[in-house]
Amino acid sequence: MIIILDKKDCVGCGACANRCPKQCIAMKEDSEGFVYPNIDKEMCINCGLCERVCPVINLPKHREVQSVYACYNRDEKVRMNSSSGGCFSLLADYTLKQNGYVVGAAFDTDLSVHHILINTVEDLALLRGSKYLQSRMGNIYSLVQEVLEKGELILFSGTPCQVAGLKTFLGREYDNLFAVDLVCHGVPSPKVYREKLSEVEEKIGEKVVNVNFRDKTSGWNGFNLIFAGEKKLVKEVKQESSYMQAFLKNISVRPSCSVCRYNNEHSSADLTIADYWGVETKFPELSDNKGVTVVLVNTVKGDRLFDQVKKNAAVWKSDFTHAAQHNFAMKNIGALHPARKEFFARLGTENMDILVPELIKKFKNDK
Repeated sequence: MIIILDKKDCVGCGACANRCPKQCIAMKEDSEGFVYPNIDKEMCINCGLCERVCPVINLPKHREVQSVYACYNRDEKVRMNSSSGGCFSLLADYTLKQNGYVVGAAFDTDLSVHHILINTVEDLALLRGSKYLQSRMGNIYSLVQEVLEKGELILFSGTPCQVAGLKTFLGREYDNLFAVDLVCHGVPSPKVYREKLSEVEEKIGEKVVNVNFRDKTSGWNGFNLIFAGEKKLVKEVKQESSYMQAFLKNISVRPSCSVCRYNNEHSSADLTIADYWGVETKFPELSDNKGVTVVLVNTVKGDRLFDQVKKNAAVWKSDFTHAAQHNFAMKNIGALHPARKEFFARLGTENMDILVPELIKKFKNDK
C-alpha cells in the first residue's frame, strides 16, 4: 500500500492508481491543488502492485547523455507556434505519419490540462506549446499499455517524472515506444492556475477562452503570457507576470520538485528537449529570437528517432556543458521558496499581482 509520509515523496503521476487491480486508489487534490493517492483501505488487498510501479520507490539510474544538438523546425509556422524550436512537432509528426500515436498535455474544454492520446496530424496542435501547470494523467498509462500491446507505435511526452512513472508502470521495455521528456524547472499548482484565470476573468469582465503561455510575437527571449476572452485579453511579459514569477521562484511548484530525482541525467526518456537559452554564444547564426531547441539524446532508440526527423530540421552538434550553462534546471534543483507556505495560505483571498511581488520583496529583505 502506498503511504505518503512526506509530500516531497510523491510526484502525482498516478501510476499507482492506474495499476491498482481493485481500483481503490483515487488521485485527489490537497489544499494546494496538487493530486496525491487516496486509498480506500477496505477495498485494498495489499497486493503491493502500487509500490512496484511507483517511480519514487523505484528510482531511475544515472546515465550519460549520448549526444547534444541545437535544433529548430524548418517549418516557420510550426516553429513560431512552438515554445522553442518546434522539435517536439518534428518527432510527433513523424510518429503520426507512421500510423502511430502521440501522447501529450492538452487543454481541456475548461482550460485545465490533461494528457491525451492522438493519432491524427490535425490534432497535433492540441499538444504543441508549454502548459505551465501540472497535467492530470487520468488513465493514460493504462491506455498507452493497451495500444502498445497491440503493436502500435507510440511517442509519449511529459515531464521527467511522468515518463518515469510510465516506465515503472509498464515494467518492461517496448520496442514500439519512444519517450520524450523536457528539462523541467518544476510544475505549478493547478489551483494557482485556476485562481489566475479567475482574476483575469474579473479584470476583463468575461470568460477566458484561450491561454497561450508562450506567445512569441514579441520574440522568443521575452515571450508573453496571453489570457484571452472573446473580446478582451490580458498580455503579460514573462519577467513581469506574477504567475511566472511564482513559478520560476519555486513559490507555486509541487513539493517533490525541490528534490527532483528525474532531471539532471536521470531521465527515463529516449530524448530530452528544452529551450536552448544562450545558444547564440556558441552559434551566433541562431540569434534570430524565434526559438531553438536543445535535444539531448539519451538512448540508441532516441538517436534512431532523431535521425529520422533531421531532414526537416536545422541541426547543429553541441555539447552538454554549453547547453547547461544558461538552463538552470539541466544541472540543478531549485529549493522551495521561503514564501511558499504563506503564499498558499493567502491564495484566493488576495490578488496574485499584489501578493507575489509583496512576498518576494518581503523574504528578500528578510535575508
